[in-house]
Amino acid sequence: MNQSQQTAAQPKLITVPINSFLRKKIPPPALVLEPFLPERGLAMIHAETGVGKTHVALNMAYAVATGSSFLNWKAPEPRGVLYIDGEMAEVDLQMRLNQIAKVNGGKPKATFKVCNIEQQVGRGMPDISSREGQREVWDLITDDIDLIVLDNLSTLSLGGKENESASWTCVQQWLLSMRANGKTVLLVHHSGKNGQQRGTSKRTDVLNTVIDLRRPRDYTPEQGAAFEIHFTKARGVHGSEVKPIMARLNQESGWEWEPVEESTHQQIVNLFNEGLNQTEIARELEMNKSTVNRHIKRAQNDGEIVRKENK
Repeated sequence: MNQSQQTAAQPKLITVPINSFLRKKIPPPALVLEPFLPERGLAMIHAETGVGKTHVALNMAYAVATGSSFLNWKAPEPRGVLYIDGEMAEVDLQMRLNQIAKVNGGKPKATFKVCNIEQQVGRGMPDISSREGQREVWDLITDDIDLIVLDNLSTLSLGGKENESASWTCVQQWLLSMRANGKTVLLVHHSGKNGQQRGTSKRTDVLNTVIDLRRPRDYTPEQGAAFEIHFTKARGVHGSEVKPIMARLNQESGWEWEPVEESTHQQIVNLFNEGLNQTEIARELEMNKSTVNRHIKRAQNDGEIVRKENK
């Protein structure tokens, strides 16, 4: 596949009568990663620096290439992956992938290609906000590649100002063209000061999925890779499949996860057992006192309260 296919003269626009359209057999897309990443899907992970977005992106890519699982997500079958990394030192990238392979227990069963900035001698990474940079990426995408990971937008999209929607138009058109050609794309990006993805909100308009990684309130550096995963957009997915989860990396056994609700429950129980009352816990965790009361009542019923006297 090359960019000349994208720039050739386009046929005339097609319209379909509504009755014909409603009768059209359109199979639902298969999932690259269950339950939220479909074929021809466009997704984004964003977080503040150092929270763990590359951890998540690499593990997702490895799960897809091996047809395995990561957290509570599963790749139904192995699919080819192209991982374009514009930031990480090559030695760090290799270390992370070796760790993932060790925990995962298997080698990729499909194509898994890595394009890292330190591999590029005498030049930088392609700028996907330019036609030339987009052509360079197209040249790397062979027919056996299904998932393209772009890590991250700050290093790979250099044109225009981050908060100007017009500067994103060229990239958005390119992403849509990749979707039209059967490819799934995962964007890795930074969060802004407001906690949303940094820059223009237009970036999320055409995306199927937006994942926001957040530090838990009680996080300390000693915990290492630990973060909450929140789906702020999940087209076509609902309910428990996209409820927030808490993820932690155990250096011995790999990734562990639990619903954020359970993580919140444990925080409340710990604080209550340490001697704080409901009002103090609500203030500490920035939540409603009624929520705290509900968790404490549940903890009392389950025998989790270990202090002898409550405040």
